[in-house]
Parts: sequence; C-alpha cells; structure tokens
Amino acid sequence: MKKNKLFAVLCCFAALVCTSFLVSCGDDDDDKKFDPSAIYGSWKIYEVREIDYDKNGKVLEDDTESFAVDNECYYILTFTDKTMQAENWYDVGDGHGNSKFEVSHTTIYDITYSENSFMPNKIIKETIREGFGSEGSRVGKKVDYSINGNTLTLTNEITEDAEEYTGVKGAAKAISIKTFKKVNEKK
Repeated sequence: MKKNKLFAVLCCFAALVCTSFLVSCGDDDDDKKFDPSAIYGSWKIYEVREIDYDKNGKVLEDDTESFAVDNECYYILTFTDKTMQAENWYDVGDGHGNSKFEVSHTTIYDITYSENSFMPNKIIKETIREGFGSEGSRVGKKVDYSINGNTLTLTNEITEDAEEYTGVKGAAKAISIKTFKKVNEKK
C-alpha cells in the first residue's frame, strides 16, 4: 500500500511538473506582449560614432562627433506606434548672432517594431530642401536600439556600398552608433 501511495504521489508530482513546463513553453505570450512604447516621443541627436572596417575586419577609421554643444543644427527623431519622423534643422542666421532655424529635411517612415529593433518599411512623406538627398536608403534596413533612462542608442550596420556611404577608401562595413537624448519639444 505504501508503494502505491508513493507511486501515486510521484505520478502527481511528475504530471504537475510536465503540465507547468508545457504551459510555459506552449503559447509564446512573451513575444506578443512586446511593448515598444518606451521609444515613443522625440529624441535629439547627441553623438554619432562610426567605425569603418576593411574586408578583413581591420578598423580603418573610428570617428566620433558630438552634438552636445552644437547649436547650429539639430536632428530629431520622433517615434509613434507606427511611424518615425526624422527632422533636420540648421541655423540660417544672418552671421551676426541672429539665429533663424529652418527645417531642411523631414521624412516620415512607416515602421514596425520587434524586440530591440525597428524596420523602416516605406516613406510616407518626405520634404526635401534644395541640396539635400532623399532618405530612401534607410527603407528596409533594420536598426537596433536600446534605451537607458533618457538616452536612446541606435546601432546599424552598413555593408552595401560601404565605401561610398562612408567615403573611406577600402571600407567594406561600417557600424553606426547614434546617441539621442529625450526631449519634450522638437526645437
């Protein structure tokens, strides 16, 4: 009798473990619950780092440009649940300290999010000021992101036409790391 009770208890325990294992592996609710809302809002560029590599993986250039104190231009990204708007401003002042900021380029993308990345699917609207090119090259290129407090870091890899993109002779790949700070207003 004791053997039967022990066997029954072990069977119940095994069934409980198997059931909880199957429930946790069955429907992947964690994937469905991904919420990209932490990236929603406006982010101003703070710093850009670009690392250019040759075809053997050797670093050709590692350049960082800071926009922390630059008041002559702005680059703002604004994210919603379905779009990303990229806006560039620059100072067209009269040279005597009188600034006048004008939008030089605005592009609105339809985007989709996945965990820690987003994909610009297509351009919804683009306003290009004379002398600026289209931002169409971003379409279909995954961008990884991370958020730490009020800092957003975007990382993407450029391999297609890397030499042309970077302007560095012999570049086969470039890693672009852009750092943004959260802003309440666009300017």
